[in-house]
Amino acid sequence: VTNTNLKLAKSTNGGTSWATSVADNTADNTGSWSSLEALDESNVFIAHVATYNDGEDIWYYLKVSLSANGGTTWTHRTAATGESRQYLSLKVLNTSNILLAWHDSGAGDLKYISSSTGGTTWSSVSTIESTGFVGMYASLDAVDTNTVFIAHFDGGFANKFASSGYSPASGTYTSGAIDLGGTVDLTTISLTQTITGGAGIRGWGNNSNGQLGNGTSVDPTYKRAMVEGIGTAIAVAGNKRTSSGYFS
Repeated sequence: VTNTNLKLAKSTNGGTSWATSVADNTADNTGSWSSLEALDESNVFIAHVATYNDGEDIWYYLKVSLSANGGTTWTHRTAATGESRQYLSLKVLNTSNILLAWHDSGAGDLKYISSSTGGTTWSSVSTIESTGFVGMYASLDAVDTNTVFIAHFDGGFANKFASSGYSPASGTYTSGAIDLGGTVDLTTISLTQTITGGAGIRGWGNNSNGQLGNGTSVDPTYKRAMVEGIGTAIAVAGNKRTSSGYFS
């Protein structure tokens, strides 16, 4: 049986041309749900899922492949084993600190793990949220190892956000819904960026329930419509039929 490959595509001329190489092919099925981050042209990190089939069971490995020479050679680290993992999101703060979030498709949970040793050792896996079927399409970013943010999708049709002062000791996050299924008016979202002049929040897409917040229920609205009643903004989000953004 030929193993599948985790591959890297690399461009050094703004995408005019590309070179591809194999980063890992050590498992029966290597490279699914990959998430990449490059600190610079040399230090490249790829999180991915590898599976092994021993004829009786399928074993899932959450792996991070890292290169210190732009992808010429690779070192492979195993972050965790066990349950099926999907929708990986990788954040690399420096060559030591690696953060990972994902969706546990077996339990339906949002999970998190971190390393402060460049992937040599890892923290215990933390369950960030387990109510409902959560963690799909996870997207993680961090200011530092203590302040971590994760956006993710709840299968109950809510776009959700876990945030603020993650503590490795207590393993706690706050988490709440941003948009509960497309009927939430965008004006109900809390914001902190002062909007002046012609700047503002604009929404587009499904508006059958007036969820764009522009004072109408004209549906659909493909032209970006100014959302009324917002004076400040930090973040906005829509669901699969309604989108939003900050425009100056």
